[in-house]
Amino acid sequence: MLVLGRNIGDTIVINDNIYITLFETSPTGNRFKIAIDAPADLKISRGEHYMNGPERWPKIESMKAESLRRSKKVMRAQRAAKAALAAAEDR
Repeated sequence: MLVLGRNIGDTIVINDNIYITLFETSPTGNRFKIAIDAPADLKISRGEHYMNGPERWPKIESMKAESLRRSKKVMRAQRAAKAALAAAEDR
């Protein structure tokens, strides 16, 4: 799995003909929307459509778990940095 850090407005290009752009986030920064520009013959579906597909669902669940693990790690690091900054300001 390739994990890329991107900012809102940034684009990822796959195979020179698929463009994925992050274009909106929530005020808390934990939700975003993506725009996918791809050839019309390319099937694009949400992962939950494969819940009953035994060959795909374990991979999707694995990716979700890894994403959640990474997100929690980042959130812990952000909280720690914020606490350290607050402690330094109190001195």
